Amino acid sequence: MNKKQLFIGAALSMSLSMASQFAFSAVTAPADIKAKGQLTFCSDLENPPAEGMAEDGKTPSGVAVDIMNALGPLMGVKTHIDNYQFSGIFAALDTGKCDLVMASLGKTPERAERYGLIDYWRVKSGLLVTKGNPLKFHTFEDLSGRRVAALLGSRNETVVKQFSDQLVKRASPA
Repeated sequence: MNKKQLFIGAALSMSLSMASQFAFSAVTAPADIKAKGQLTFCSDLENPPAEGMAEDGKTPSGVAVDIMNALGPLMGVKTHIDNYQFSGIFAALDTGKCDLVMASLGKTPERAERYGLIDYWRVKSGLLVTKGNPLKFHTFEDLSGRRVAALLGSRNETVVKQFSDQLVKRASPA
């Protein structure tokens, strides 16, 4: 985590946490962002309604996109949003292709070691099943022996793999 990311993350956190009580106020942009005149985000625009694309297929849209679009002007610069596959989003940040990542991602100990993570909302994971849940899935254990899909590189992928490993280990003779 570098100082620029920490500063911007702190500004984002303060702005969002105070938004319900106060009007947004300007935040001084770090010198390198001010010099280039824009704050660049990497996001996975495949997760509506948080991050997605408008009907034109070109314009980013969603709740998180609205937040991204508000932050640049708060710093006196433009906002630019680049669309990346989730599995490559941290590599894009690491190689300087963006200043910040804003995507629907889980906060893991490994990510927290490398990046300044800001909680700006909380979500829960669940199982998406056929209407009426005819196979009666209620827990991860109920998925044993079934094909399961999860977003590559996501926290859900990690959780599914962990449960799978536990179930295989339990089923294996000692």
